[in-house]
Amino acid sequence: MSRRDDLTDTSRLFPEALRRVRRATSLRQIDVSVRSGLSKAMVSAYEGGKALPSLPSLWAYLGAIGRDLADLQEAIDELGGLPKRRSADVEDRERSVGRAVLKALRGLESMEETREEHAHRTAGGQLD
Repeated sequence: MSRRDDLTDTSRLFPEALRRVRRATSLRQIDVSVRSGLSKAMVSAYEGGKALPSLPSLWAYLGAIGRDLADLQEAIDELGGLPKRRSADVEDRERSVGRAVLKALRGLESMEETREEHAHRTAGGQLD
C-alpha cells in the first residue's frame, strides 16, 4: 500500500475515530462544543467528515474530552483493522510527546493572543 493510500484511509477513518474517542467518554457533541469553544456545527462537521479540523481545533476538541493524539491514532488503527502496535512503554512515550505537542500549540495560541492584545492597546494609545 502506498503512502497516498494510507492517507486516504486515514482521511476516511478520521471522522469515525473522532466519534469513537468522544463516545468512549460519554460526552455529547454539545458537551465538546461548550468545553472546547468550537461551535456545535464544527464539531458535527468534523465527526461527519464534512471538514477536517486545524491543529488548534483538534487540540481543543481532544482537550475537551480529556484525550490526546495517541487515543485518536489508536482509534484510527482499530477502525483500519491494524493490530495494536505499541507496548505500554512506547504508548506512554507517545502520549507524552502528544501532550507536549498540544501544550506547545496552546502556548503559541496564547502568545498570539497576547501579541494581538498588545498591538490593540498600542494602536489605541494605551502604551504599556
